[in-house]
Amino acid sequence: MTPTLAYPLIFVLSYLGVWIIRRYTVLDHPNERSLHSTPTPRGGGLMIVLLVTAAGLWAVYEAGFDKLNLSAFTRGLIYIVCGLVIAWLGWRDDLH
Repeated sequence: MTPTLAYPLIFVLSYLGVWIIRRYTVLDHPNERSLHSTPTPRGGGLMIVLLVTAAGLWAVYEAGFDKLNLSAFTRGLIYIVCGLVIAWLGWRDDLH
C-alpha cells in the first residue's frame, strides 16, 4: 500500500470512526480530573489501530507468507497480536 493511498484512507476511516462513536454516544464527560470542558468522543484511535493491523497483515503477507517463509510470518503475527492486546487494554482503560 503506497502512502498516497494510505494517508487518505486513514483520514477517512478515522473520521468515520469518530462519527460512529458520536452516533452511539461513546463520550467522555468531563470531571474534576479532566483536561477538557466539553464531552469528548472516546476511542477515536480505533480506526488507526484497525489500519495498522491491516498494514501489519499486509506486511506479513509481503514478507514471505506466500513463499512459506514461516519465520517472518510468525514474527509478524506476534507483532500484530501484541499490538491488538495493547489496543484492547487501552480501550478497557478508556471505559473504566
